[in-house]
Amino acid sequence: MRAPLATKEFLNFSADEIGDEAIIGGIDRHKTIEPPSEMKLSENLVIPSRPETVAWFGDWLEDRPLVIEVGSGKGRFLTELAAKRPDVRFLGFETRLGLCEVVLKRSSKAGLENVAMAWGDARVNIPLLVKPATAIEAYLLFPDPWWKKRHARRRHGPAMSKAVADALIPGG
Repeated sequence: MRAPLATKEFLNFSADEIGDEAIIGGIDRHKTIEPPSEMKLSENLVIPSRPETVAWFGDWLEDRPLVIEVGSGKGRFLTELAAKRPDVRFLGFETRLGLCEVVLKRSSKAGLENVAMAWGDARVNIPLLVKPATAIEAYLLFPDPWWKKRHARRRHGPAMSKAVADALIPGG
């Protein structure tokens, strides 16, 4: 099994534009992206540094339609959409591990088996997890419209736009 990837290995794009700075959700950029070992993790949590969760995700997808959501927060939008479309797989991306768990608990409580969460920066993880031209829809819910300069890094920039555009089917 491959060793977990360090954040530096994930962040191979340059942050030349506002909105392309690394957003790692409080993780030290120089440490390995791994949750605390004592933390019990949900079954549908994809951690890109763990090959077994990436393999599980590939099996779980089963050539079914995929919708991606970036910035799932507590997952209200994602779970409501997933409840209305049980034939579609929904993959949320969130930088905060605790919120990934909140979404998965919410979907489990609702009896939804078509929801998974990926922990980490979506600009890096979308290309790792989603094959090009396979997602039928994408929702970007994380951009912070706050006007303050220090919040500019929370908005999406060219790296996010490219990752999402590459993942979407033509016309998606």
